[in-house]
Amino acid sequence: MNQKSTKCVWGARFAWMMMLNAVMFLVISALIVIPSALSASGISIMSPELTRVITYGSAGTWFVMGYIFYFLIGVISMGIFAIGYYILENNFNVRFNKAYRVAAWIHYILMSTGVILSTWILMYAGYYGVSRLMAKTPTEELHPVMAQFGIVIGISILIMIIGICCGLLLFTIQFRRNNIRIIQSLTQSG
Repeated sequence: MNQKSTKCVWGARFAWMMMLNAVMFLVISALIVIPSALSASGISIMSPELTRVITYGSAGTWFVMGYIFYFLIGVISMGIFAIGYYILENNFNVRFNKAYRVAAWIHYILMSTGVILSTWILMYAGYYGVSRLMAKTPTEELHPVMAQFGIVIGISILIMIIGICCGLLLFTIQFRRNNIRIIQSLTQSG
């Protein structure tokens, strides 16, 4: 049986990044659960514990949002793009020319960089903010510091959005071209 050999370069790249993000998400999840479990036994390895940051509200919301968005964008969305590239490369047999490879690299690098920077800084800012509030730092002193985090987070999100838009544009062009080819082949055979 002669099977066609196909390579899924871009699907594999996005799948590996998704798996790396999934492992890091599990590490962060362990950092939430393990210190809390140890503190119930009287062992304190982190102050404040991430469970306290999450339940604190206020600046702790930043941590929660970073955690949720890291899972949604870093793991789930990265996996969806891996599937999309797999479909383009294997089902539609798209071979990327130089322009499409550049667009795919921009998508990969900017999305990966943007999601990690924005969500991790968001989580760190939440942790930092709660630790300062628990140390009785006045809100009016803390707010300017948190605003600086917001600027960096906003720039990181913009970087991520540019990457995602580049990937979506590439997908739109390729799926449109392939749908036209499929329709043409169906009308010629009928």
